[in-house]
Amino acid sequence: MWIGLPETNLQSFRPVKDFFKKGYEQSKISIDDANRLLHIIKSEEFTKSNNYNEDKNLNPPEISYRPSACILAECQKWFGKNLLNVQSMFGIFDYFFCTINKFTKSKGMPWHNDHIDGTFLTTLIYLTDHKWEDDYGGCLELGYIEEAENLIEPRLRPNQYNLVKKIGRVTPTHGTVVTINNIHLPFCHRVSEMDTDAVRYTLMFHAGFCNNTANARKYFGSNGKIIREGS
Repeated sequence: MWIGLPETNLQSFRPVKDFFKKGYEQSKISIDDANRLLHIIKSEEFTKSNNYNEDKNLNPPEISYRPSACILAECQKWFGKNLLNVQSMFGIFDYFFCTINKFTKSKGMPWHNDHIDGTFLTTLIYLTDHKWEDDYGGCLELGYIEEAENLIEPRLRPNQYNLVKKIGRVTPTHGTVVTINNIHLPFCHRVSEMDTDAVRYTLMFHAGFCNNTANARKYFGSNGKIIREGS
């Protein structure tokens, strides 16, 4: 019996159980919704990310740190639609923030986990003007580390990459939605090298709890600064 929850058919939690076992969930929004979101996003203001400055070859994405209210509302809608039962299990999240990444040709991003922000879940919506081919790159690769203590820091060191077991790969086709499990530290992800001048947008919505977020920032020595660079 689930203490503190209304009586329910536990069968309805099976998809959530599968999500925590798999580490991510993939779905799709309609082409009309994807086109509408892309149109809105193109009017957002982007600035160059200061993250990953130690590797000049990465060409990190441009970021929109303060998306418009309509974008935030869209993210809340798709997040709730995808994994509403998660909040039934853990309570109603009280911490949300939204960012948008704008990628062009780059070396991608290394293996990392977003738990430094104290977020439980991150929902990504991929948007692009082009028909995205798999060999363009810019794909989300998901991994799992058997030895969880090797994922204490949010970004893995190169000599730890061999510890990652790849468990999934998502091509960022227009309208693709992915929700990532940031609760379990063994899960991690990276972005593959992107060999095209085509632009890929990633609309990201992060959710969790304020106390958990504050403790995560304190533990990782971020002094209260929000680390907003993401997947």
